[in-house]
Amino acid sequence: MGGILLQIIKIIIVSSNRELAMFGQDFGHRLRELRLAQGLTKEKFCEGDEVLSVRQLTRIETGKSQPKLETLEHLARRLNISLSELLGERAVGSKLPVEYLNLKYQLMHATSLDKPNNLMKLDEKLGKIIDSYYDDLPADEQRVVDILQSKLYSYTSKTHQKFGMSILEKSLPSLCEKRVYTINDLLLIELYQISLGDGDSMRSDGFSEGTFYTICRNLINSYDNIPTEYLFLLRDALLVVPIVEYERKKFHLSEVAFNQLHRIMEETQDYQKKPILRMLEGQYLYVVKNDIFEAKKAYQEGIILARLLGDTTLADIISEKMRDVMKE
Repeated sequence: MGGILLQIIKIIIVSSNRELAMFGQDFGHRLRELRLAQGLTKEKFCEGDEVLSVRQLTRIETGKSQPKLETLEHLARRLNISLSELLGERAVGSKLPVEYLNLKYQLMHATSLDKPNNLMKLDEKLGKIIDSYYDDLPADEQRVVDILQSKLYSYTSKTHQKFGMSILEKSLPSLCEKRVYTINDLLLIELYQISLGDGDSMRSDGFSEGTFYTICRNLINSYDNIPTEYLFLLRDALLVVPIVEYERKKFHLSEVAFNQLHRIMEETQDYQKKPILRMLEGQYLYVVKNDIFEAKKAYQEGIILARLLGDTTLADIISEKMRDVMKE
């Protein structure tokens, strides 16, 4: 059981096959609006363009492809606007280098951290940030880079050592004092959730319920404070709530978390984690509501969705989880 939980937690943090645009689907929508405002069809926009095809433009506008810095600069030239205007007020107001923002977003939305090739690419991106930008970043942004580095090293460590705990220890009191969280806070909470460890640690006497529920309630209050393109961070944090509550057999916020997770997935139209959500709902329906029919339905939907998304490993994990839970 504990081994499956560890796999699930890992999947929650790192599993996603979808590539999003630099600032998520919102960037794609913005690009489309700017193009249409100039009366340009996709064909006209890409006419005589050796760099960008209609198909590539479509993938960027629908949020299915992440443009590189060179592509962003090319798009700005085609629209005859500045790169800052293309990226919107968020990038302008921050006064941070565009390439840094791009690299930071890619690290935040890193997927498949269990694959060596992906880890190597992410390490290169992190190295670029540290070598080219770190010393000139404001203190808050430097802490973000430190957190991203700690997260990456947590997966590259052969001894599974938990990095970044000193950052977490210094920041945990301020996290508990807040009522709503920012994007940077969500990155820190990711470190906190990694620190929770496996099922045995979650059930131990050393587990602080006060800290856990303070953070969980603040997460639930943070929905309106997080831009749509970064809701994937809030989603991943909320998925941990029912996992911990199941381990401790105390269910205070699982149902609230489920409702908000459905809301996030509907708003972002990102259903990569829907199989995990249905699995967690299945165990809740069985253990708490004692509704065998609806529990089986939720598990089976999770298995089907995982297979449709091409994740047979996750489908097998959900099947095994269903068998284990329904034996209890």
